[in-house]
Amino acid sequence: MSKEIIINSSKLNDKGTKDEALPAVHMENLRKKSDNLTGTPVFDDSDDFALNNI
Repeated sequence: MSKEIIINSSKLNDKGTKDEALPAVHMENLRKKSDNLTGTPVFDDSDDFALNNI
């Protein structure tokens, strides 16, 4: 089962950027909370990159 994640915010990550390579997913339960866009990722079970990088 996937956990809710922050999809986007105005803050930078620990590397000083906002970009990160993520596997292709579709998002459910999209919500805007304050400055954060949150949602629950649903990964494709047939995608090796997704299965090895979550």
